[in-house]
Amino acid sequence: MAFHRALVIHSLQQPLTLIDRPTPEPKQDEILIKFSVTVNPHDGASKAFGLFVKNTLPSPFGLDIIGTVVKVGSGVTKFQLGDEVFAFGNPALPDSTGTQEYCTVPVWQASLIPPGISSDEAATFPLNAMTMVFALFHQTGLDLHPPFGPELCLSDYRSESILIIGGGAATGKFGIQLARLANFGRIITVASRSKEALLKSLGATVVIERNQSEDEIEQQIRATVGDGLVYAIDCVGRTPDGQTLGARALSNTKRGTLAILVHAGGVDESRIGPKTAGYDRKKILCMTTKYPDLTKLFWDILPRWIQDGKLLPTTFQVVNGLDVDRINRLLNDYVYSEVKIKPHQSITPLGVYYCITCFLSGMGFVLNTHKLVFDDDYHLKFGPGDPDNSYNYSFSRKCYITATATSLVMNVTFAFSAPSGAFQGISDDLNVSVEAAGLVTTLFLLGYCAGPFFWAPLSDVELTNAPGILANVRNPVQRGNAMILFAAMTFVGPALSPIISGFLQLAKTWRWTIYVSIWMAAPTMFLLYTIPETLPAMVLRGKARHRSLATIFKRDLTRLWRLLLDLISFFVAIYYSIVYTLLYMLFSIYPFVFQQKRGWNAGNGELPLLGVVIGACLGGIALFIHSTRVRRGGFDNQKTPHVPEDRLPSAMVGGVLFVVVIFWFGWTAEYNSEHWVLIFVVFINYIVDTYTAYAASALAANTVLRSACAVASLLYTNYMLNALGVGGAASLIGAVGVLLVLMPFIFTDTAPLSDRSLSLPSRMN
Repeated sequence: MAFHRALVIHSLQQPLTLIDRPTPEPKQDEILIKFSVTVNPHDGASKAFGLFVKNTLPSPFGLDIIGTVVKVGSGVTKFQLGDEVFAFGNPALPDSTGTQEYCTVPVWQASLIPPGISSDEAATFPLNAMTMVFALFHQTGLDLHPPFGPELCLSDYRSESILIIGGGAATGKFGIQLARLANFGRIITVASRSKEALLKSLGATVVIERNQSEDEIEQQIRATVGDGLVYAIDCVGRTPDGQTLGARALSNTKRGTLAILVHAGGVDESRIGPKTAGYDRKKILCMTTKYPDLTKLFWDILPRWIQDGKLLPTTFQVVNGLDVDRINRLLNDYVYSEVKIKPHQSITPLGVYYCITCFLSGMGFVLNTHKLVFDDDYHLKFGPGDPDNSYNYSFSRKCYITATATSLVMNVTFAFSAPSGAFQGISDDLNVSVEAAGLVTTLFLLGYCAGPFFWAPLSDVELTNAPGILANVRNPVQRGNAMILFAAMTFVGPALSPIISGFLQLAKTWRWTIYVSIWMAAPTMFLLYTIPETLPAMVLRGKARHRSLATIFKRDLTRLWRLLLDLISFFVAIYYSIVYTLLYMLFSIYPFVFQQKRGWNAGNGELPLLGVVIGACLGGIALFIHSTRVRRGGFDNQKTPHVPEDRLPSAMVGGVLFVVVIFWFGWTAEYNSEHWVLIFVVFINYIVDTYTAYAASALAANTVLRSACAVASLLYTNYMLNALGVGGAASLIGAVGVLLVLMPFIFTDTAPLSDRSLSLPSRMN
């Protein structure tokens, strides 16, 4: 008989011991795996209190299994020898647990490790994911229709909300992702605010700070869903408070269900309020052997979800070593709430890894001298004053990052509009038509359109994007002010460059316009390398999660199209396109009005574009004053919950004025003093607030459409002016503006539309 080594629990609350055990033989429909040693956080409770193993001592433990198939039982066709697999063990059968060199598992609760993730990442799925599958989709939990198998068509909960208490825990993260896959309209979680970006990227729509009173948390939940909550899960369960909170949040008039991981004492009925329809409190039973049908369906779909990026692993740090005493200390640390531990074995027999659940800082495997700070769920978080947290950057560093990002925007917008003031010079020098000369700007803008299709989605991964950078280093009020500067540069650059190029054409030659653009580009190119990674989730994750090239192309590079077709993003892009098209039409309208009709020279004929600069400044000042008033009203201190629609009142004013001044200019040919930066800045902030984690792709989607319209405007504007006149052309644009002026009012009145957007960041994975 063959033997292998195993770590076993002999007695509760006593140290583990290393022994030899007989190597099991796989039965029918079973596989023998070599080997798996994984220690999940609950295993500390197994050692201390006998969780899952009290009746089978002495026994190995551990349900997260990873390893290589070395033998298959009769009837097995799903696996072959040498396959790398991950599986869910059986706590009632010592031969099917993980802390040993060899173990057996049924084929229907195991799968091949999909390409694109490491074996370490795969080990984070079995217990945590299976627990939440039973919590959501089994009769012992919420009994929802699962988004897989024969009930797939019934799994549509767009009109429903779900509350997940402890979303920052490993089970909570999988609960959020599975709720997203079940198409819940709102996924509310109670967790640390420091995890908001990460949890929203997984699927949460609302993250409520857990360090508040029970009354405050319930008030915020009801402010989001009213009295309509009928589904809640407590993923913490260490005290009765979480379960009492879950019961309180459930509807008072509809029968709801609260699923709990562990019993932590009775719910204080005096604190939960009147439940006229009653409610159910269910203890989740993750019994895969008793309910194999659901288990098999999930393990069949799990690899595909992982490969498609629909279900993401948790992240961790790996430390090598084999020391039974150390394993005992680590498990004790978990029980006594010092750290959260996940030791995990590699492919070398019984080489135990100690996987402390945390997020790595920076772009790599960075270890710094700052004290590690854990939240109540024992996950690493940014500590007070952590220099790696972009919110903690010094004021001067934030200013530098803001100035650098906006200077890059200024450089680009200056470069592609500069030749517009020299079209006539290009035409005369190269003996081409003015329309052909205009292709200098047209082709530049076409490249400007094409670039975001590739680079902007990747900017949501690890690179940089100007609006995303500004959103990451500042809170929403400060972000709004920074966006004012960013948006102003998108107008100042195109407005100043034709003026400069017009006078350069008179004094030198049109080629000097290109020289100036090159001189501006050279220093800003080096500034690109001085901007740090600012997205908190990326800083914390670092390189802990490796994704395949196929995943990047399949998910990240298609995100822009999905965002562009989303309701909010699409209509805002239409509005942007009209505004941006008019800006570029001015490059033809002003020469037509002031040079052809009034006889001004090429330099003076571009001077009216200074009105664009003045308008951008005036609009920016107005928005800055408005944001300052908002801050004084308490938003900056988080006294009032913020929603993206709070940005829209300024756009309502700007939209009306936009229409008025278009008609005014068209029929008087006198320049106006109002500026569409009121519309532009407001909708930039609205998009950033709505699509937070993927703001780069959302703004890129808008950039593509508005730039494409701007490209076309350079080709047809002169023909339109000759055919319709300035008044007729302006009336055509103004009529479209009349239709679009209702957009911010509609967005505000649909309570709130941003929460129901099908392409929120939570949907993009």
